[in-house]
Amino acid sequence: MAERRHTDGISHIEAKLALLPDLPGSYQMKDINGKIIYVGKAKNLKNRVRSYFKSSHEGKTAKLVSEIADFDFIVTSTDKEAFLLEITLIQKYQPYYNIKLKKGTGYPYIKITNERDPQILITGDVKKDGGYYFGPYPNIYAAEETLQFIQRVYPLRRCHGYQGARACIITWGSVWVRASRKYRKRSTKRRLSASRAF
Repeated sequence: MAERRHTDGISHIEAKLALLPDLPGSYQMKDINGKIIYVGKAKNLKNRVRSYFKSSHEGKTAKLVSEIADFDFIVTSTDKEAFLLEITLIQKYQPYYNIKLKKGTGYPYIKITNERDPQILITGDVKKDGGYYFGPYPNIYAAEETLQFIQRVYPLRRCHGYQGARACIITWGSVWVRASRKYRKRSTKRRLSASRAF
């Protein structure tokens, strides 16, 4: 009886794999009780989801695959929509197997500090310190990718003011300037507003 259920489960998975489109979207892996245990995103749902069942895995991924009894997927129009949907579903379902930040302390956030020279960084803790927090992100890699994009478009301070004996250097386009009072008054407020709007 158990063997027949296992065979039926494989057949069910195979049938659903055949329905996967070559489109971006989010996928949700479920256990035998129908509980969502992992949420992911993909530029190509067909290739990404099939890789779980058609490739060999080790460690945490192998453990995840061994518990998958079913999956669902949602097609999106763009990669960005898939990314945002992934975050929304992770927040909603809190899947067990989604990667967490630093020993499971929580999902990563991007923080802009509430300082004269605001600093942008990644953190796993949300505190009532006047800072601006954005997230959570599904994993540290997604947070770093977003932070790098923001830093390219709206550069903010990423060091603690000084690196050794040198003042912190801030880049604006191709021009390097020292963090002076004149520069802070001219650009920090504008860049902070733009970063928060993003």
